[in-house]
Amino acid sequence: MFKEIISLNKLKQSGRIKHFYLQLSDLVLDDDTKKLYSLIDASSALHIVRDPISVLKGVAALPHRAELLKVEEDFVPFGMFLHQDPFAHFSKHIFYMNHGLTMNTDKQSGVGEGKEMDFLPDINSTEWWLLNYEQTFHDGIMYQLLAPGLKNIKLKQTTDFVGEKCFESMCELADYFGFERPKQSDRWLFEKRVSDLKHLTPMKLYANKSCPLYTEQKSKEPKINKELVENSIKITLTTRFDGTLYILPELDISSLFEL
Repeated sequence: MFKEIISLNKLKQSGRIKHFYLQLSDLVLDDDTKKLYSLIDASSALHIVRDPISVLKGVAALPHRAELLKVEEDFVPFGMFLHQDPFAHFSKHIFYMNHGLTMNTDKQSGVGEGKEMDFLPDINSTEWWLLNYEQTFHDGIMYQLLAPGLKNIKLKQTTDFVGEKCFESMCELADYFGFERPKQSDRWLFEKRVSDLKHLTPMKLYANKSCPLYTEQKSKEPKINKELVENSIKITLTTRFDGTLYILPELDISSLFEL
């Protein structure tokens, strides 16, 4: 988090960005917890809350990718070609957190040892989530840790950022925290769901002139082999929160989409 703040501050000083923020999603709970949170300037904060029952329902049915899961199909790094149906292709790479201490292994799925994963949502996993303070019910603990530095806090619910409410909420936050309001022409973007496939990033999209779009339903699909992979344009789909962005010399083409 410290390194990310330093890199973002350099971008701000150079004029490339106007604002940046520190996002606390999971609670750091170790011997240095109090020291860490005492160093965070929380004088201007946004706290997004969700009722406990919805949290439990969400984590029990939310798809995950194991953090250390490395999916490779022969010589093809994790990703897809344009002729492949994404929903069918990625269905075998979606897993759910299980509550047991043992792990389900499946040779075809590519799941390796060291992760406890299941293939279907399991209501019994709520017991595991209830005891996992780092990721779920940590709001009270985090508030106490940040309380000495809290002077200006805005409370919103997760439902304020779903569907049509999202755009209006972002306008409200823009006025409250002093950043630029979203454009009315971009309202459609704020109504999209981003969580359905985000756990599959980072991944590669392979673009090749011999690959038709899967929606065109061509009768003959190209055979995926090493030559096809090597001769394809490879686009890395990721998020700004992915650590590899700070390591790999990727070409950022997000500006081409003006988003």
